[in-house]
Amino acid sequence: MKILHTTTFLTGGAGRVLVDLAKFQKESGEDVSVIANKTEFEGYCHYGEYLNILSECNIEIILVDSVFKRDERLNSLAVKSLESLFVNREQPDVIHAHSAIPAMVAMNFFSGYEKINSNPSCVMTMHGWGLAKTKSMERQDVSIMNRSHKVVVLNGSGREFLISKGVENQLLQIIPNGIVRKPTSTVPGKRKESDILRLLCIGDLGERKNQQLLAKAVEQLNQRGLRCLATFVGKEGDKGYFRNKILAHASPCFVEWLGYSENAQSLIPTYDAVVLPSRSEGLPIVILESFRAGVPFVGSNIPEISDVIKHGVNGYLFDNQNVESLIAALKELISQDTKPVVACAREEFESRYTLEKMSESYFQLYQELKT
Repeated sequence: MKILHTTTFLTGGAGRVLVDLAKFQKESGEDVSVIANKTEFEGYCHYGEYLNILSECNIEIILVDSVFKRDERLNSLAVKSLESLFVNREQPDVIHAHSAIPAMVAMNFFSGYEKINSNPSCVMTMHGWGLAKTKSMERQDVSIMNRSHKVVVLNGSGREFLISKGVENQLLQIIPNGIVRKPTSTVPGKRKESDILRLLCIGDLGERKNQQLLAKAVEQLNQRGLRCLATFVGKEGDKGYFRNKILAHASPCFVEWLGYSENAQSLIPTYDAVVLPSRSEGLPIVILESFRAGVPFVGSNIPEISDVIKHGVNGYLFDNQNVESLIAALKELISQDTKPVVACAREEFESRYTLEKMSESYFQLYQELKT
C-alpha cells in the first residue's frame, strides 16, 4: 500500500507518532513518504532526529511551502509544488494528514491533478486542538475535517469535543496513540535520592503545558518541609518562560531546566514521578512513557488526560490550574504504596498503547477506506 503522510513540522508528540508509525509501516513492507513544511520559523521547526530516523529508513521526505501557514496564496503554491514533484509518481492509496492545513493542501492537489484517476482516501488525525485558534481558524479546520474520509481522535473526549465544534459524527474514529514496548535509547541519569522527591516534567515550556503551576507547588512543598525538586525538559516554546514564569514562582534551588533532549524518555526511570500540569493536550506521549517505565504519573484533570488516568488506579489527577490540588496529589503519591498503581498502568500500556496496536488499527482503517 502507498501511504503519504502530511504534516506541518516533524516536532513534538505528534511528530513522534508520525515518525514511529511511518517507520513501522515501512518495515512492514508498505511504500511510505512524508510531506512537511520547508521553511522553519522560531518556535516552529523540525526535530533533527525525526528527519534522521525517516532518512535512515529510506522514507522520502518532501518539503514544500506552505503546508503550515493559513495563507491561500502560499497554500496554492504548495499545490503547484506538488504538481511538479508528482509528475512521474503513482498516486497514493491513502493520505494520512496530521494537521488541518496539510490535509487541505493534499486534498486540493489530488482532487485537481489531471493525472490522478481517482482521489485517494484521506485520513486526518487530530492530535490536539490548541488554545490559540480564532473562530475563523476553527471554522476552517472543521470544514477541512468534514471533507476528509475519516477523522481520527485519540480518545472519547476528543470525539465529543469535535462533535461540539461541528465535525460530522460518522467521520470520527478513536485510535489511541502508541509507542514502542522498549525505549529506543538510553542516557545516563541521576540516581534517585531517598530524602528528596524528584519530579520530572517533559514538554516544551509554555502556557499550554502550564509548567508554572508545578513550580508553585514545588516552592510551597519545600516551604512546608517536604524536600522536592522539579526538573523541566523541553524547548522554551514561549520565549522567556523559564525565567519569567517558573523562576518567578520557585527558587532555583527547587527547579532546574535541562533544555531539549532527544532522549527525554530515558530520564523517566530515574525520577519518582512524572508530572504534567497541561491546560490542553491530545493524548500525551509522556503518559505512555511513564506507564512503560513503571513510574507514577500525575496529571491535570483536563478531559484528554482524565480519559486515560483514573485517580489512584493507574495514576493521579489534580484539579486543572489548582496548586493546592496538585500539592494534595503529590502528598497522596508519597504517602502510599504505588506498586499497584504502577502495575495497573503497565498492564494498560501493554493492552492499549503500544506502537503495534496503533499501527494495526490504522492499517485496518486504511484497508476499509481502500475497499
